[in-house]
Amino acid sequence: MTRIMLAPMEGITNFIFRRTYLKHFEGVDESFTPFITANQTHSFKKKEKLELSPYDETRIPQLLTNDAQAFIWALKAIKDMGYKEVNLNLGCPSPTVTSRGRGAGMLADKEKLRAFFDETFSAADLPDVSVKSRAGTEDPAEAGQLAAVYAAYPFKRIILHPRLLKDLYKGSVRTDCFRKFYELIPHDRLVFNGDINTLEDAQNVEKLFPGLYGIMLGRGILRDPFLPEKIKGIGTSDDKRIADFLDDLWDDYEEYLSGEKDVLYKMKEIWSYLYTYFPDGDRILKDIRKSQTKAAYRAAIGALR
Repeated sequence: MTRIMLAPMEGITNFIFRRTYLKHFEGVDESFTPFITANQTHSFKKKEKLELSPYDETRIPQLLTNDAQAFIWALKAIKDMGYKEVNLNLGCPSPTVTSRGRGAGMLADKEKLRAFFDETFSAADLPDVSVKSRAGTEDPAEAGQLAAVYAAYPFKRIILHPRLLKDLYKGSVRTDCFRKFYELIPHDRLVFNGDINTLEDAQNVEKLFPGLYGIMLGRGILRDPFLPEKIKGIGTSDDKRIADFLDDLWDDYEEYLSGEKDVLYKMKEIWSYLYTYFPDGDRILKDIRKSQTKAAYRAAIGALR
């Protein structure tokens, strides 16, 4: 297993984070945008356009919608920008998304899901379509049913986070649910996503499910920015690289956000994961959370330099 993907995380792995992270760390082969809404107005918001432009062959745009015609429009619009693959979000468990029948909320009605796919794949001139999905909504038995649905359509790849909608991010991933997909779908079209936080986690996935297209990392990268390099056996880990990354990330956020407080909010969000990397991370995080200015924030992480 060699391919590593950076997961889409709403509000975190935006174009600023991705650009800066990929400048400082190696090992990621492809990165996915946080979801872009395909809506009936057939237009993208300014913030969404920043996720798409300029074109990058290693970037996969992700779309959120339950409207097949809006999805088809967005697929073609993104293809016109040069992208060869677009990902459909059927995995977001946020109640604000699922209550509208989108994200993982679409998984509840398999017949509606089939109708959506039928309409989508009957359209001409589409880019490759992949999907990022949960294993079901309420019952682990849904995994086999859902795998059978996906197997009937020409998805380029299927990225499975093997939890149910009801699980949110609690408890362990359900490897038994992933196995249902592994049994029905060609292995080189499958990607494992969820709870890969260490090299050992990645090795366990490879042992359980050999021959996968790859793995997708989200929170694992936030907790250990060197994780892709460790999995691939490249690079060296040192605190200065993290400090340089964080300095650049501040500067890049400062260019796009409206003020110091907004940048601080973003950095605190990153540190709510990153602190676990450091032996004295609890102390660093406490100082960061108390900081109200850039100077106080820099003092809080001064030991990294």
